[in-house]
Amino acid sequence: MVVGGGGPAIASREDEIANVLAHAIEQSELHQVAERTQELRRERREPGKELKPQDYYAHYTKREELACDLNGAQLAQAAGFSPNGMLTLLESFRALRKGEPETGFCCAV
Repeated sequence: MVVGGGGPAIASREDEIANVLAHAIEQSELHQVAERTQELRRERREPGKELKPQDYYAHYTKREELACDLNGAQLAQAAGFSPNGMLTLLESFRALRKGEPETGFCCAV
């Protein structure tokens, strides 16, 4: 599971952190991480070269990110956290972007 520092650094409440982690879990559950790993291995063609967490950032589509946001909020709620943590976290990312184009939740996390 890959969780960048942005989400946890911006999160100010427990439900926001729960939603960050749930989003990352969903990337695995929805096979996005496995698919990206296979893609990276095909691109590299260098046996034994290690993959780094940053290799995964900025490569998920908006549709993939939204699926993780929705499923992650549901997972967080099932674990007893407010799904509103996802909304407030995304609002924080939007405010920090200040008009810059969207790059996806994972990229900001």
